[in-house]
Amino acid sequence: MAEQLENRTREGKYLTFELGAEQYGIGIMQVKESIGMQKVTPRLQSPHYLKGVKQSLLGSRSFDS
Repeated sequence: MAEQLENRTREGKYLTFELGAEQYGIGIMQVKESIGMQKVTPRLQSPHYLKGVKQSLLGSRSFDS
């Protein structure tokens, strides 16, 4: 019963975010986890659209071509 009430109170709620000039939204019931912005490490000779790499990815795989 409490779970049904909680689900009803979340209906119509969305997590929204922006990518460039566009805005997107996803139903809150579809969200499993929300992680805030993390430090990004710049990479030399990366394409202009790649800002960097999340620190935990460094060392786990080579991104150099």
